Amino acid sequence: MPFFKLQFTGHKKEEEIGPYQLAKELEEIIIDALTGGEFDEEAFQKLKMEFVKNPDTWERLPEVVKDFNSLREIFKYVQPMFKENKYKNRRKFIEKQFEPFLEYLKESGVDEVRKKLIIDEKYIEKSWKRAQKQLKKAPDEALEISYILLEDTARYILDDLDLNYREEELPPFALMEIVMDKITLSSEPVIEESFKQGFLFLARVVEQVKGKIKSDSPEFQMDAEVVVNIIGTSCLYLYKKYQFMKGKGS
Repeated sequence: MPFFKLQFTGHKKEEEIGPYQLAKELEEIIIDALTGGEFDEEAFQKLKMEFVKNPDTWERLPEVVKDFNSLREIFKYVQPMFKENKYKNRRKFIEKQFEPFLEYLKESGVDEVRKKLIIDEKYIEKSWKRAQKQLKKAPDEALEISYILLEDTARYILDDLDLNYREEELPPFALMEIVMDKITLSSEPVIEESFKQGFLFLARVVEQVKGKIKSDSPEFQMDAEVVVNIIGTSCLYLYKKYQFMKGKGS
């Protein structure tokens, strides 16, 4: 299967990548469109064509990719499916659709498989902005995006540390407990302890308010705005500080 270069929206920089990574990018572009992000139709079409022109991969493409010609069509199909936790359930739906295809690419040995969640500053900033955009019209969806961002940031660190935590679906607080136990945030013990307690408190707050803020009233918008911006700032800090301390060998 051919390799090619493409500039993707999201966390990956321009690079030469193989079929498994292309499939993951296709999956992420669809998830992005279904969870309040942009509809990158150009990237969707380019990626889809890479698999369509190969008979082996065309047969195994997820039905949601084969049956619809655009992200808008996929969105219209998936949108009515879920009433609760819409973004998280849409994401799970697409991931389940892609599982057999990714497994095929892995077993066929066509490419090196990367199972780890990879994020960077751009990914965090993009998710944060997406949540901010939803605040006025759908504060509950803004909180759901932030909830996922907090999960993703914690999972990224755990994956980067090669820690096995995927046996069960853990909520952000449980994930953050593991993260705080395994990383160093400061060489000063008092600062370290304060920051770790702060992150655990944040994760607990997120779990408690999730699903409670559903109104689009100004009051609830203000509440949601505080949570969204604290999570965005905290995830960006946690990512940067983790990279910094990792570079120091801490």
